[in-house]
Amino acid sequence: MMALALLPSEAHSGRCHASEDDYAAFLRARNNTSSTVVQMLRRRRRFVRVYPDLEAWFAVPLAERVGRLYGEDDHHPSFPAVCDARPYLTFLALRGDAWFDWPWLLAMPSLYLWSFLDGAPLATALEEWTALACQLGYRRKTARRGLHWTLTRLFLHTPSLDVTRIGASAMDELDAAICSFGDRPDVTQFYSSSERYREVSRQYRSYLQVVRVVLYHRGQIVTEPGRLRPVPNEPPVPQPRMEAVIQRYLATRRLSSRPKTVQRFSLSLRTFGAWLTSTYPAMVSFAEVDRAHVLAYVQALELLVSAKSKRPLSLRTRHGYLETLGTFLRDVVAWGGTMYRRVNC
Repeated sequence: MMALALLPSEAHSGRCHASEDDYAAFLRARNNTSSTVVQMLRRRRRFVRVYPDLEAWFAVPLAERVGRLYGEDDHHPSFPAVCDARPYLTFLALRGDAWFDWPWLLAMPSLYLWSFLDGAPLATALEEWTALACQLGYRRKTARRGLHWTLTRLFLHTPSLDVTRIGASAMDELDAAICSFGDRPDVTQFYSSSERYREVSRQYRSYLQVVRVVLYHRGQIVTEPGRLRPVPNEPPVPQPRMEAVIQRYLATRRLSSRPKTVQRFSLSLRTFGAWLTSTYPAMVSFAEVDRAHVLAYVQALELLVSAKSKRPLSLRTRHGYLETLGTFLRDVVAWGGTMYRRVNC
C-alpha cells in the first residue's frame, strides 16, 4: 500500500496512462467494494477515451483540465470526464506516470491524495512535521492545514519528492507561482474574482510560512524565515482593452523574466492604466497614448500615494514605475503593433 510500491520499475520519459489492470489492482488492494471498483474503472475508461494521449491533455486550456469551474454544481461540471478522473490522475502521480504544473495545482478546488498515502513517507512526514510545528507554537489545526496544503502540491508537482530534501528553492518556486497566478486573465474561472484570489493567496502564502519555519528547524533551510512579505496591492483595473494588452504583455514577459520582475511590471502598468482611465475617461487604448500623456503622468506620480504606507511614492519607486513603463512602450513598438491588433486595441 505504500506509495513507493506503486512506482514503476522503469522511468518514463514523458507522462503516460497506466493500464486498466494496474489501476484495478490498486483499487482492489485498498478494499474498495466491487461496485466502487467498477465505477472508478468506468471513469478512467472515459477519461482515456477522451484523452488517449496524456501529454496532449496537458496542452488543453487550464479550464478544461480543471473540469469544474467556479460556481458550478458538483453534478454538472463543464468537463465531467476530467472531474471524475481526479482519483485516477492522483494514481498516475503515485506511480510517477504524471506530474502537474503549478497553475493546475492552484486552480483545482480539491486534490485527491491523502487517502492514497496510508503508511507512505509523505503521510509520516505530515504527522512528524505537524508535531514539530506544535512544539514551535503553532496550533495543531493551523499547522496541519498548512503542511497538508503545501506538501500535497509539492508532491503532485514532483512525484519523486524526497521530503528530507525540500529546501528554500522549492518553497520560493511555489511562492512565486501563487503570486503570479493572480495575473492570469482566466483567474475568475477558478475564483469568484481577482480580489477574492488575492485574499486566498495570502492564506496560501501563510501555509508556506508554516512549512518554511518547520524546514528551518529541521535544518533543511539555512536562513531563518523572516516575516512574510505581502503581495503588492494591485491598483484598480484599467479599461478592458488596456487590461487585455497588459495581460498579453505579462504573459510574454513571464516566458523569460523572473516572477518578481513580472510582478513589478504588473503593478507599474496597471497603475499607469488606472491613471489614464481616471484622468482621460474617453481613452480606451494604449494606442492613443502620446508624449503629452506620459509627461502628465510623470507629474501625477509626484502626488500619488502608496496604498500600503499611505505616503507619497518615494523617488526610487517613481523612477521604477517610469522605467518599466518605458520598457513596455518600447517593446510594443518593437513588436510592430501586433499586440494591439491581436487584442483589438
